[in-house]
Amino acid sequence: MRILIPVDDHPLSETILRFLAARPGLLRKSPRIELVNVQLPMPRAISERFGDEAVSRVLSEEGERVFASLEGVLKELDLAVEKRVLVGERGPAIAAEAERFKADLILMGARGRSPVKTLLLGSVSTSVLEYAHVPVLLVQEMPILEKSRLSATLAVDGSDYGEAAAAFMAAEPEFFGPATHVDVLYVAPDAAERAAGEETDFVTVHDEFMKRTAEWDAEARRATESVVKTLAEAGFDAQAVVLAGDPAQKIAEYASEKSDMIVMGSHGWGEFKSAVLGSTAMKVASETKLPILVIRH
Repeated sequence: MRILIPVDDHPLSETILRFLAARPGLLRKSPRIELVNVQLPMPRAISERFGDEAVSRVLSEEGERVFASLEGVLKELDLAVEKRVLVGERGPAIAAEAERFKADLILMGARGRSPVKTLLLGSVSTSVLEYAHVPVLLVQEMPILEKSRLSATLAVDGSDYGEAAAAFMAAEPEFFGPATHVDVLYVAPDAAERAAGEETDFVTVHDEFMKRTAEWDAEARRATESVVKTLAEAGFDAQAVVLAGDPAQKIAEYASEKSDMIVMGSHGWGEFKSAVLGSTAMKVASETKLPILVIRH
């Protein structure tokens, strides 16, 4: 497994490394780990005054300073890593490096709490999610999960992203731990509220409620059955869970009570550009402190 870890001088960089070190099954397989620090370009006027070579040297030294600040924890955790300093806009640069490095996973910190705020401020994690084409695990500021086995809530909606998430987990079971428990969660609309809001006749409302309930039960089975099967065949303890209500709220609430991690898909570039209009993935991120593994497909 190849893991790309963007780092800077924020304490969350150490949190991420400790999170990774708590995955003994993965480390026994000697994953290739690269730390990357991205320096923002200097204004052209600075380069013209001092020269491109001098500016490049300063940016490189600043990146090396970040790596040096992490040497103590790397030695403590006995993590062997490669290091690379890049210059550019952080989100696109990290995504491009993930492609060059052939990363299987980007593991990074997420500091924002509001999906609107993070989008408007140009959050690095949001930008990476926008441009990257590999799974991204966002670790937020929370106590380290020092568990050899991580229970997970895998949110599915009937799209291919649920299968993609299950395939990633099945391919990398060591990351999650032995016989990990996974709740495959499907959130259906609230049939009673929808039916009651459209009709006033009781019989009609009742019939509509029963019809929609049957339809959503069938959709829940279609969305969860093959995912549960894929995970079970890979050795996970997987079960389907069906809830009704607002997807982001239900996913965050359920996972916060039952799991150590949330796994979910993202519908891609356009969704993150319009996150201010409501992306389930970004809403979940704003409502939970759990690590979130976002599957890009």
